[in-house]
Amino acid sequence: FTELNYSMGAFRQQYIKVLHTQNILNNWNSGFYFHRGNLLDFLPNSNTYNGHFVFFSDFGTRSDRYHVFAHALWNTVRNECNGGITDDSLFTASTSHLQLKGLPVRLQDAAFRYREKSFHVGQQWLLKAPSDSVLSNWAVRMSGTFTRGAYAYEDLSSDSGFYADYFYGPATDDSTSFSDLRNRLAICRIP
Repeated sequence: FTELNYSMGAFRQQYIKVLHTQNILNNWNSGFYFHRGNLLDFLPNSNTYNGHFVFFSDFGTRSDRYHVFAHALWNTVRNECNGGITDDSLFTASTSHLQLKGLPVRLQDAAFRYREKSFHVGQQWLLKAPSDSVLSNWAVRMSGTFTRGAYAYEDLSSDSGFYADYFYGPATDDSTSFSDLRNRLAICRIP
C-alpha cells in the first residue's frame, strides 16, 4: 500500500506526505512514513517548517503467540520568530494579505529549532493456557524507548533592542538537549 498527498500554494500550508506499508512475509509487515511541510504565514519572518520520517516494522510468529513491534522516528521543526509587529495600528490599517507581508516586525532573523530521534521496540507474549483457565487471554508485554532531542533558539542580529531588558547583549543564542530512556514491563489481559 502506498499513499501520496501534496498541496501547494502561496500564503498557506505546503506539504508532501508519503506512506508506504508492505507485507514482506505473511507474518511480517514493514513500511515508512515521510512528511515534509511548511506554513507560509502572512507576517514577515513567521514561517514554519516541519520534517518527519518514521520507519516501522511488525513481526509475529505463525502461532500468533509472540509479536515484536519496532519503529524509528526522526522529527525536525523550525519556526521563524518575529517578536510581533512594531505598531498595532499598522495591522488594523492593512486590508490585504500582501500588505501584512510588508509590515515591520521586531525581530528580523530569529528562529526556534527542535530536533528529535526516537527508537522503540515492544514485545508481547501470549500466555499459553486452556480457554477455560484463569490465565487465558493474558499477555506479558515488554517495551523500551530511547529518545534524544534538542531545542535551540537564536537571534544573532545585533540591530534588535528586543532583548535589552532581559539579557546582557543585543542578541541571544540559547539551547538545551535531552535524552530519555523508558522501559516498561506489564502483564495485561487481552480482550
